[in-house]
Amino acid sequence: QQLKEYKRQRGHLNHLGTKDGALGAWANTQRTEYRFFMKATADQHHYTHLTEERIEELEALGFVWSMREVRWDENYDAVLRCFANKEEESRTRKNGNRLPPSLAVWLRDQKVLYRAMGRGESNSLSAERAAKLRA
Repeated sequence: QQLKEYKRQRGHLNHLGTKDGALGAWANTQRTEYRFFMKATADQHHYTHLTEERIEELEALGFVWSMREVRWDENYDAVLRCFANKEEESRTRKNGNRLPPSLAVWLRDQKVLYRAMGRGESNSLSAERAAKLRA
C-alpha cells in the first residue's frame, strides 16, 4: 500500500531509495533480492524470498530494479535536451551553450566506454546504450 501511495504522490517510482525511510530501505532490499533471484535462475545456489509473481506485481507498478539504469537514462535525456537547446541558442545567437560539468563528465565517460567497446573490450556499456549514443 505504501508503494502505491508513493507512486500516486510522485507519479513514478524512479527515485525510491534510502532517502525515503523505511519504504526506501524496503525497496533496496527488493532490489537485492531481485539480484539473488536472477542469479538463482542461472545457478541454483542462491536463495531469495522474491517470487516471479511478486516481481510481476512490482513491475506492473513500475518498480525500478536498477537505479543505475534510471540515472543513465536521465543523464542521456539531459544531454539530448542540452544539445537541442544548444541548437536553438545558436540560431538565436545566444551564448552559454556548454554542458553542465557533471553532464560533460558523464558524456566523456560514455565516449570512453563506447570507444573501448569498438575495440572489442568488455565494459559496462550495453549494445542498447551504444546504439542510443550513436543516434
